[in-house]
Amino acid sequence: MTLWGYLAQQSESIYLEIYRTTLDFIVDLSWPLALIVIIFILRKQVRHLIGNIKRIKYGDGEVEFNEFLDEARQNSTDDPNENFVIPQDERLIRLADSYPRFAVVEAYSRIEKVAAQLSNKLGGPRYIRNDWFSWAIENNVLSKTQINALHSLRKARNLSAHSDSEWLTPSQAYEFIDIAESILIQLKSKMNE
Repeated sequence: MTLWGYLAQQSESIYLEIYRTTLDFIVDLSWPLALIVIIFILRKQVRHLIGNIKRIKYGDGEVEFNEFLDEARQNSTDDPNENFVIPQDERLIRLADSYPRFAVVEAYSRIEKVAAQLSNKLGGPRYIRNDWFSWAIENNVLSKTQINALHSLRKARNLSAHSDSEWLTPSQAYEFIDIAESILIQLKSKMNE
């Protein structure tokens, strides 16, 4: 065999090895790539399915965001026949459309701000913590049921703010905003007394 023949044979084996390696790489990526393509094509349907999730894992236990909202809704007013006209904050609604978690955090921070102002005006604790809840009941700032609603909103806010997954839907954020605004109206009415 000549030198040229030997080199030609070696270059064929190198090309054959590159071809085999490339083919193995493509075969190894085919399933993950197909899954990504399918998820991309069906992203709206997948998002809708994820939006129907009611239970998620959080810490060591299971927490239900919707249960917190239900508790908050039931406790947000003392009079079940009382209808609040909740002003629609367009900024929060737009935020909930795109970033529901941020909308929930922002809605709750508005409650905290007004509660701190009210607390400052009446000489109570500065932050919404357990001592603030006790103070608010003792000073008739909010009723026990409204405090329970605020507790539920706080739990829901914490869950959405500290969860790693993107499970929160805009409709859940809208409901949270609605309840938060009703409590905010009640706090603001106490500010004006």
